[in-house]
Amino acid sequence: MVSILASVLIWLFTNLANVSADTVSLPVMVHTNIEGHRESASSPVTITASISAKGYRLLKLKSVKDPLDLYVESTHLEFRDGDFYTLGSSALYRYVQDIFGQGVTVQSFVTPSLTLRFPPENNKKVSIAPVRVVKFASQYMAMGEMTVSPDSVLIYGEPQRLESIDRVFTKTISLSGVKRNVSGVVKLEAPAGTRLSFGEVNYSMDVTRFVEMRSSAPVQVRNVPDGRNLTVLPLQAEIVCRYVFPLAGTSVQTPALFIDYNDFVKSRSGKCLIRHDALPTGMIDIKIVPSVCDCLESSLN
Repeated sequence: MVSILASVLIWLFTNLANVSADTVSLPVMVHTNIEGHRESASSPVTITASISAKGYRLLKLKSVKDPLDLYVESTHLEFRDGDFYTLGSSALYRYVQDIFGQGVTVQSFVTPSLTLRFPPENNKKVSIAPVRVVKFASQYMAMGEMTVSPDSVLIYGEPQRLESIDRVFTKTISLSGVKRNVSGVVKLEAPAGTRLSFGEVNYSMDVTRFVEMRSSAPVQVRNVPDGRNLTVLPLQAEIVCRYVFPLAGTSVQTPALFIDYNDFVKSRSGKCLIRHDALPTGMIDIKIVPSVCDCLESSLN
């Protein structure tokens, strides 16, 4: 009796370890990313294929009851009509391992193609705002704002939820000791109760070395109408200018500072922001101290 049982077990294990062919049907829930549509198909579909695999793998596949999640590229779907799309057998061959697992060879798909419906979903396009904490090495600074690509994303959710969202933020980009251009990939933060059309973006920021120079300049007044006089205090302001390093070939020029009379007219306190002309070539940043002036209007008559 023991010898018979041993023979049966040996035969069973031998056959389970051998590769054989069979027809297998699997329930599958297809997911994709079609602009303006839900991520998941409206219902599961069945994929039937003639495959070859080891016996134990065939037994495992035949025991599957719950739908498997299959994520496919939207470019592999063929639009039919309305919300309906087709996933052909030629595209299914790209997902053999995702469907059946490793060690399985598909001889042919009995199912010629899958017809899938992806219902529409509420969405809106919003901008992406990078969140950064950057510490530069001494005498280095950003040449401009950090940018992301793409700079906008589709966000899906209930209309009342989407109404209050006008942008999506990245996870915090933390950098230290920066002394050269930076770039990388960062994930997006999806607001609660929403879904994004993609989950990460590329970021980049130009960095340069600078040299800092200080000077002072008089604060002028502009656009004052005839018959009026505008007195400003202080009469001069300090200018802290940063130039791209090295300065070779760059002429150091101080931009003119001025108060615009039109700003004074709009001001309730008589304080006005000190403005400056366009930055000269090579100058990348300017700081004016103080940044505002007290202004007093009088008549020349």
